[in-house]
Amino acid sequence: MSIEPNSNHIDKEKITKKEENEEIKDIPGYEDTEENNAINETNDKISTSGNNNSKEQFRARMIKLFIIVIAIFLIIMLIGYIISGFSNKAYSYSDVEEQLVESAKSYFSDNKNKLPSKNKSVYISSDTLANSKYIKPLDKYLKNKSCTGKVVVKNISNSYDYTAYLDCGDSYKTRELYKELLKKDNIVTDGYGLYHLNNEYVYRGLYVNNYVVFKDKEEILWRIVKILNNNEVVLIKDSSTNDEYIWDERYNSSTEYENGINVYKNSSISTHLDKLYASKYGDKESEDYSDYGNEEVFLTKNIKNKLVKFNACVGTRSENDTSKDGSVECSVKYETKMSLLSIYEYLNASIDPGCTTTVSPECQNYNYLADNNDNFWFANGMAENSSKVYYLSSGSVIDLEAANDSHIKPVIHLSNNTMIESGKGTKSKPYIIR
Repeated sequence: MSIEPNSNHIDKEKITKKEENEEIKDIPGYEDTEENNAINETNDKISTSGNNNSKEQFRARMIKLFIIVIAIFLIIMLIGYIISGFSNKAYSYSDVEEQLVESAKSYFSDNKNKLPSKNKSVYISSDTLANSKYIKPLDKYLKNKSCTGKVVVKNISNSYDYTAYLDCGDSYKTRELYKELLKKDNIVTDGYGLYHLNNEYVYRGLYVNNYVVFKDKEEILWRIVKILNNNEVVLIKDSSTNDEYIWDERYNSSTEYENGINVYKNSSISTHLDKLYASKYGDKESEDYSDYGNEEVFLTKNIKNKLVKFNACVGTRSENDTSKDGSVECSVKYETKMSLLSIYEYLNASIDPGCTTTVSPECQNYNYLADNNDNFWFANGMAENSSKVYYLSSGSVIDLEAANDSHIKPVIHLSNNTMIESGKGTKSKPYIIR
């Protein structure tokens, strides 16, 4: 039998406890335990949150400091790598030659009284440059190499040409262009190639490895015509000029007409060549640009420093003349730094035995100078007619009134101390002149 609790008794106990609690609250210094606990919990949360925030801030500062330290370390490593790279740079022979030239220029800039007089030359050794602190000793550039060097300075009409010579024994030696060309294996007596002819070395035939470019104008091809007995190298531009030029338009008293005179001196063509050499044509700043604005500038200051004046053979020649030694054309000479090809030079480039006279059509056979798609002026006039000049048309030499216009293939002479950097003379791998 179950006994039910007395509800009245329970309620009375609750009321009694409640009254006791109320009385306890009235005691001074008493704090409600639940409220106190709540406050303490809140304070604990605030304290914990503050501690957590402080820890997060500390952690963030440490991460930031770590990143800064790493960044500084990487920068120091990078600087060290760069410095190490410069100090341990692998220099090529051509690099060292350029260093020699630049140091010599600095030396003579500070010692102008030691520069050569007009048309003279002097040299300075690499040891002198190193002792004067203009360059480091060569063994600092070329590790494990025993090298000597010098720079030759030549005064060419008060313009100075600096040429470096480096000798590292069997490893490397600076090469002069004419010496490279005149190697024994290059000389031939038949077929296409370089012939010993008229006390000169002349390229003959259709396919000959005589292509040349200048390092600072590698887009422009030249051809080697010959090497003179003073070791100057004669070049002709592979492509003709963009613009056409009148050979001459002076009044001719023999014809009583302004159809030109075939005397090279004071001719229009000589003036045009002077302006081409001076880069007046093709230069937008030049007053001649409006007339010859299509022309390209193909000679830089560096290239001009390698060129020498020469006596162009500009005498007139008969159509039936059979000479090929230059005696006729060279009976009249004109001193210049840029000229045109002479007739005998064109004839000698052919190995066809039928090429016998000035206008023999066979001269275009087996001849690298015969371009069937081009036409250009020669330096020589026709002996039989004072108003006519020879020019090349579709590979054949014909005469034309001087007052007409045609293209130009400039001819220049390289000094005998012109250096070669590389190349084999082919069209794809021409000799590179530095």
